[in-house]
Amino acid sequence: MKIFQDTQLDPPTLGSLSNFIVDRRFKRGQKICVRGDVQEAALYMIRKGKVRITKEDGSVEVMEAGGYFGEDQLYADVLRGKNGPYDPTTTCMKYTVETIESVVCGVLTLAVCRKCLDTTNMGKPHAFVLDSLVTRQIPMSELKRHKILGAGTFGQVWLVSRKTTAGDRKAYALKIQSKYELVEAGQARAVVYEKNIMAQLHSPFIIQLITTYKDDQFVYMLMEMIQGGELYAIMHTSRRDGIPEPKAKFYVAGIAEGLSNMHRRGFVYRDLKPENVLIDDKGYPVIVDFGFAKMVVDKTYTLCGTPLYLAPEVILNRGHNGAADNWSFGVLIYEMICGYTPFYRSGMDQTELFKAIVRAKYSVPSKVSREAAQIIDGFLVKDPSMRLGSLAGGEADILEHSFLASIDTERLRRKELEAPLVPKIKNPLDASNFEDWSHLEDKTKKTFPPLPREKEAIFEKF
Repeated sequence: MKIFQDTQLDPPTLGSLSNFIVDRRFKRGQKICVRGDVQEAALYMIRKGKVRITKEDGSVEVMEAGGYFGEDQLYADVLRGKNGPYDPTTTCMKYTVETIESVVCGVLTLAVCRKCLDTTNMGKPHAFVLDSLVTRQIPMSELKRHKILGAGTFGQVWLVSRKTTAGDRKAYALKIQSKYELVEAGQARAVVYEKNIMAQLHSPFIIQLITTYKDDQFVYMLMEMIQGGELYAIMHTSRRDGIPEPKAKFYVAGIAEGLSNMHRRGFVYRDLKPENVLIDDKGYPVIVDFGFAKMVVDKTYTLCGTPLYLAPEVILNRGHNGAADNWSFGVLIYEMICGYTPFYRSGMDQTELFKAIVRAKYSVPSKVSREAAQIIDGFLVKDPSMRLGSLAGGEADILEHSFLASIDTERLRRKELEAPLVPKIKNPLDASNFEDWSHLEDKTKKTFPPLPREKEAIFEKF
């Protein structure tokens, strides 16, 4: 279908859409659509039977199995605001469709499409390009390094900028990692894998990989700059721990959108915690750091993540999938609202913590609303198959939960909602919301031993 070809949807997204197609039966002589009527926007694919389509100009077309109609209705969100007031759940029909005999149609509604992709970009291929590495025309020589934003075992993240045609400077984050240290630690393939995963993820709530570079000593990932600091800093301040529920809902909704985007594509994040959610210049949450992310078809068995947020099945090594992320999400929501995590108690060592998590016994304070308690309880279920997000409704059970009922999802995706807290950012190069790492030496000034040819080959396609 041209609409999906033009949008260049990737296979995982197409797979998600196909899962939502519902077969509907229509009797002979029944009118499926009537010109001028307002009805739910949907695409109809004829599985069996014939229909008669009467168009605006009075011409008639007979369509049978293999044909489809209603694709024009899927552009409704694109046209919103251009053609006057628009009810986002319905569309005004431009033609009449009547069955000639009994008909079976596969029906895909616009409302369902919104769960799988940003329908305001329907028909625009740039919004769904599979590989984000489309800006290789940015030479690394044009990047000016300013200061270190963060540091890890194998490298550093720098605030860098590039001069634009307008004469100002656009800021980016440049992650620099030593090839030698990655190989020595057995993490070389993992960082290539991380890059490949990030290149496939496109969401306002996931950090965007811009391009990559490499030289004899290092590999580099250029990413968008998220200037507002960590969600952790909003949750835990010198005056309080936790966020009032009305404000917490905003962050929960944004993180849910980001996780859903990953899970629809078959990726498990495996390290959700407030330190791995940054706040952008508009105050929106953005998930970062994909070092533990993995494509999982069925289950994976690696023990990784942060102890406080690990799911029982991860600790017990019973195999885990995206449901483990949803457990971590439940822990994060609990901490966001209550100010502390549900299973840790003062003085606990890691073994005691893991025992508490595996027992899945916790209590929700009485101050927490019924809706908030329900979403937490839905996530913190010991059996991953019975966890929120794993049931028949899938990710929709999360995005449409009563706790998030006050959030306008479409406006959230377009970043039209007012954030609870907009960070104070002086200019594009302001890094005041991050720790001061000025005491660290520039790692690129250090020389590492050369790699054997077979080890160097690991980074060939970086």
